[in-house]
Amino acid sequence: MDDSKGLLLDKVLMEGIKDILLVIEVASDGELYYAYVNRVANDRTNLSKDVVGKALREVHKQEEFEFFEANHLKVIQTRQALSYEDSFLSPQGTHFYSQSWLTPLFDENGDVQYIVVLVHDITSKKQAELALKSSKEKLVESQDQFRIIAENSHDLIALISDRGLINYISPSCEELLGIDSTAFIGKYYTSFLHPVEKQQLKAAFDLSVSLKKPLKEKYRMQNSDGNWLWFELHGSPVFNELGAYSHFVAVSRDITTRYEYESKLTYFAYYDVLADLPNRRLFLNNLAEALDHKQVHGGELALMLMDIDKFKQINDEYGHDTGDLVIKGFADRLKKEVTLEGSTVARLGGDEFAVILPKVKNMEAAESIATNILRVMRNEWKLLDHTLTVTVSIGLAMASAEDLTNVTLLKKADVALYEAKASGRNRIQING
Repeated sequence: MDDSKGLLLDKVLMEGIKDILLVIEVASDGELYYAYVNRVANDRTNLSKDVVGKALREVHKQEEFEFFEANHLKVIQTRQALSYEDSFLSPQGTHFYSQSWLTPLFDENGDVQYIVVLVHDITSKKQAELALKSSKEKLVESQDQFRIIAENSHDLIALISDRGLINYISPSCEELLGIDSTAFIGKYYTSFLHPVEKQQLKAAFDLSVSLKKPLKEKYRMQNSDGNWLWFELHGSPVFNELGAYSHFVAVSRDITTRYEYESKLTYFAYYDVLADLPNRRLFLNNLAEALDHKQVHGGELALMLMDIDKFKQINDEYGHDTGDLVIKGFADRLKKEVTLEGSTVARLGGDEFAVILPKVKNMEAAESIATNILRVMRNEWKLLDHTLTVTVSIGLAMASAEDLTNVTLLKKADVALYEAKASGRNRIQING
């Protein structure tokens, strides 16, 4: 694995993860290899550090490998994250229930390069669900049995009346939120939610009751320190023997750590870490959306492709640390200069950047933005102990009625960029 891949893994594989964390490398021939196995995986499974670098088919029995391969192929083919529940025995013989999240990471060409596997232990949740399921028929007649389960659970369990008032909440609320259970009793169930999720959860709650189906939603609650924590709610409406709605049982689990981790993985999938800009994959998605919008609603659309002039020479003369600072500084100046609503500023790789202007007024307005970019890049650069001159070549293209896909508009902008560089660099070349 080269240094750039190692850098990416260092950023993704955060220290302190208490769940099983695996990184699977997808080879060019489609073979799957273990690229990383964390210590929790070593402790809870038969996977040792020695499996790193080995193909999954070498490590696992045929039936087990086929199961893993099928799930990984789904991620590769759909290019989307995948989640599923499973169970397994630890080397010590302990039976675990788990929920696995498979998240793809893409290379600069948009191909799946790694799959990050996070395996969360949901044993206590499963046991609670099984216990709740077995006691559901008796719940209306005997709330004592429910409380025995709830008061020994680390999850937040609540009983909500048919009028939406909290009749009971498990003592775990004090451990999870730092708030005594008496603060919740008699209050409307959305009173403690983040304003953004209140209406969303209420609509889902009402639909669950009307359809007599279970509910699964995410929401935020504020703890005693003022911090908003993410919870995943699993709930079911309960009806009496006459079929009338009686109350709602809600089981919520704190998923703050997992939510933040997934957000970081999403960032790595769609953003360039060094420049803190959308990467090629997100750029192509946004360009396709902008073209679709133009075809339906009309208006102008401009695309700029740009290269930092003689960037290789900067790297060779001043070193890669300075080169990285040029990339970051270039991205910062570009973001400050491109302020048009709905614009996308992206790093496509190396010293190549792009700007999508979906609401530009006309060619003159797009050219004015490009001219300002030329100007701000020419301003003096002081990096480390060096004073540099940095210039940029820009290819500017306006989308026409014939530019229905990314390919046609990108080709126009790329031809313009080539002509700008061939004509001496540090200039703008316009293509229709």
